Amino acid sequence: MPVALLSIPRLGRRRNENKDKGIALLLEGKKEQAQKCFQKCVDVTPEMAYQFIKVLRSEGVQYVVAPYEADAELAYLSRTGKVDAVVTVDSDLIVFGCKRVRPATSPIFK
Repeated sequence: MPVALLSIPRLGRRRNENKDKGIALLLEGKKEQAQKCFQKCVDVTPEMAYQFIKVLRSEGVQYVVAPYEADAELAYLSRTGKVDAVVTVDSDLIVFGCKRVRPATSPIFK
């Protein structure tokens, strides 16, 4: 059965930096580069997470809500064989010992 792990990220300063960089790139006409920066500064609100959980439930998908950062939880699920792979926007999970890490920017996830 599919499993999803949810974490509400706290990006803070990096989010603002990426937003400012994205605006600057957009003003320079570099739309693709700007889009990449804007994707890094999306804020997932509790309401968005709740709506996503409702969809997961309606589809019968098991899920886990990480109490803090999801990295440790994802690494545990990977190391114990409870998930086949982990999808992420950064490479931190490799250091945590995840067996198979897939970038969220991969074409199969778009």
